[in-house]
Amino acid sequence: MKTFHQYCEQFDDFDTQVQSDENIPPEYEEPHEPEEDDIATKDHQTWYQHGKLYHKGDEASLKQKMAQDQFWPNVWFISDHGNAHLMTL
Repeated sequence: MKTFHQYCEQFDDFDTQVQSDENIPPEYEEPHEPEEDDIATKDHQTWYQHGKLYHKGDEASLKQKMAQDQFWPNVWFISDHGNAHLMTL
């Protein structure tokens, strides 16, 4: 019979394997920059897609618009240095 510690070790090994970046297929990796259909903002009030205004308002109203459109792309904040930061809404 295994001790509690031995029982838990099997899960620790499993977690290490699952969390390793090398085991994640490329299509499931988190993106590092905006893609074609993504939405971007510089001020959290104006939201652009394809270089055109998609929505004007705060994050809550953006979420409502996305739900209304049945469209949930990634949303990015572009800093004043031009760096893209993936947002969670």
